Amino acid sequence: MENYFCAKGIMDDAVKVNTASKFLTDITLLWWRGRTTNKR
Repeated sequence: MENYFCAKGIMDDAVKVNTASKFLTDITLLWWRGRTTNKR
């Protein structure tokens, strides 16, 4: 994530936290969708 922040020029910690939490939420939702789809 730190490389992404450097590439985008993001230096503010609050923006970093918001961006990381959105990223992790998206990854979690994709994982959950794949997990529930495989059970069907």
